[in-house]
Amino acid sequence: MTESPAGPSGPGVGGRIRSAGPLTVADLRARGIGRAEAARRCRPDGPWQMPFPGVHLSHPGPISRSERLRAALVWAGGRPGEVLFGGITALELHDPEPAGCHDPGSAPPPPITLMVPHTRRLRPPAGIRLLRTRELPRPVWIDGLPVVPVARAVADAVVPEPGPVEGDPSAGRALMAAALIGGHCTARELAREVGRLRPNRRRGPARALEEACAEARAVAQDSLREVVRVVVGPAGRGDARGDATGGATAGAMDRPGTDPAEAGPAEPFWNVELRPSGEAPGGADAYWPGEGVALVLDTRRYSPGTAHLPGAFRDPGHARRGEAEETAGYVRWRETLERSGVTVVHLTPRGLRETPDLQAVVIRTALTGASARPSGRCVGVLPR
Repeated sequence: MTESPAGPSGPGVGGRIRSAGPLTVADLRARGIGRAEAARRCRPDGPWQMPFPGVHLSHPGPISRSERLRAALVWAGGRPGEVLFGGITALELHDPEPAGCHDPGSAPPPPITLMVPHTRRLRPPAGIRLLRTRELPRPVWIDGLPVVPVARAVADAVVPEPGPVEGDPSAGRALMAAALIGGHCTARELAREVGRLRPNRRRGPARALEEACAEARAVAQDSLREVVRVVVGPAGRGDARGDATGGATAGAMDRPGTDPAEAGPAEPFWNVELRPSGEAPGGADAYWPGEGVALVLDTRRYSPGTAHLPGAFRDPGHARRGEAEETAGYVRWRETLERSGVTVVHLTPRGLRETPDLQAVVIRTALTGASARPSGRCVGVLPR
């Protein structure tokens, strides 16, 4: 910050301050500008403006989004990392959209959400909303601004509060689904944050999380079907099988005049349970019984698990044990399937979204290598 030479009326009174950021009363006092002079400059027709009490901007006209955020941070004060941007404001910083300046003469901008320790005695002015907490999360720094992690921001944003966003159940569900589908956080992270809420404020967000998980998983499965269509063609060998409801449909080998060598792989069974000998059944998103290839879409990031479902938010230790048991059970099931001659291809929603061509190559390689693998024991196929 620099100060121009003082005018004849005294140090700083007739001069101008060129500043890249907001100024507090203490900043102005250090430059020889008192409260009365600052108030005069912040009049409606003056060269300055005061977006929040005690915070000055040394220019007239529109206020940029960055200036408003930094001015709110200066107003709250405190040590670095003691005040964080939360709620909708944090989500906007994590996923910024083009934002211009706000004209003070127009409608007021949406409030800025700040998270502060519950011991801070602050009374928020118009344009600032405070979230008080006993446990501040570790901040994520974005453009020099301390921001709460995405999962915490989403959980705080969907808590029932007055307003068009926080109080709207469909908006809360959409926020959670967008965070999951975009890979910004996992369902378990969201579930842990929802579990921190008070019991009387937890029901709505918990229900929204269930619905968001189902929506995110459906989107991931749609991506998987698109990739499989690239591998098998529009209809594969024979008619599409759809969800498993019984025996396999007739393929190219059963139709006269069709050369099996030239035909692609058959359409798989969708959403089945595979029951290998001596092991509990496990879910496969797609399964080719002739080739012995199963596709497993890892949507555990889209499933909060039984330890986190609404009405059963248990202690974190129990949740971690439940996740470990789930992972160990999946590993046993996969190893038993592979010993039975079934190749399990593990796919992720992010891989399908970001590198679908590579995932298609992985699936095609597993299918074409089926003839080189020895046939194993019988594997039961059940609808899921």
